[in-house]
Amino acid sequence: FSTVDNVLYDKDKTNLVLYSKNKQGEFVIPDTVTSIFDHAFDNAPNLTKVTVSANVRTIGTGAFQKCNSLETVVFKDSNNGSKSIGDYAFYNCPALTKVDFGNAVTSIGSYAFTTNKSLESIEFPDSLESIGYGAFSSLSSGNTGSYVASSLKTVKFGTGLKTISDYAFYCNESLSSLEFTGNNLTSIGQSAFRECKALTELNLTGDNLTIGSYAFYYDTRLKSVTLSGVKSISNDTFRNCTALETIILPENLENIGNYAFQYCSKLTSVDIPNNVTKLSDNTFANCSSLKNVSIGSSCASISSTAFLNSNAIEKITVAEDNANYSSVDGALLNK
Repeated sequence: FSTVDNVLYDKDKTNLVLYSKNKQGEFVIPDTVTSIFDHAFDNAPNLTKVTVSANVRTIGTGAFQKCNSLETVVFKDSNNGSKSIGDYAFYNCPALTKVDFGNAVTSIGSYAFTTNKSLESIEFPDSLESIGYGAFSSLSSGNTGSYVASSLKTVKFGTGLKTISDYAFYCNESLSSLEFTGNNLTSIGQSAFRECKALTELNLTGDNLTIGSYAFYYDTRLKSVTLSGVKSISNDTFRNCTALETIILPENLENIGNYAFQYCSKLTSVDIPNNVTKLSDNTFANCSSLKNVSIGSSCASISSTAFLNSNAIEKITVAEDNANYSSVDGALLNK
């Protein structure tokens, strides 16, 4: 081991082991460091800014958690390797207002930025591929625990993003803008954007994307949803999106789960794509403004409750080559 300015390293200074709690102000990780150990800066009360050098590859579990004065984190750009941010790495840093992720972060661990109440805007790099469980949740345990009101308003995702885990942005009630710039997304986890009550629009392109159950549940200001490259919409995904007026479903969509659009009370029309094979229990139940429904060619099963209490329906049309259903004068019939 060795020490420099009350910071403990291994002998060749490639691993930062422990940061002295007595130090104050800004700290720049030396260029020799490739790894920041678990809990190295944990509870450092007077750290205000950290610059992560280009050569750092891993930030350990809880490395900067509960640094109450930390306001700014900067990851220097790197052209010779990727960076991973460990679980709980920046957990509960209440003063954190700015994170510059640079160009090399590929993964963000579970709970990495949970309950960071002062962060207002995030722009992820194109290098980022995965966001962990509860990583930006407003609840202290991701899906349970103490609620800490979030200031997060805008999030922009880079082109390389593939997976967003369960509860990743759960209950960020001020989050009004999501921008997805890529088309590599394969999975959005359960309740990932649940109760993001300021969100008004969703324009999302994926790569045979599966959207998990409750992913956008109770997003009560969400008015418009346009999906592309989505293979499956799980149970309850858009349930209780009471402001939702328009939904554009992609041609490659194969599955729409139970209760997926229940209580979308302002939705007026829906076109079910040709690859969807069934409409499950309560899929469009209690959609009190729904007037027009178009059913594609592959639909072979429609639950008796699929449109339960959607009493405003005026017209149902069915693709002519559907083998199981037909429509006459706007009414749904068997073939």
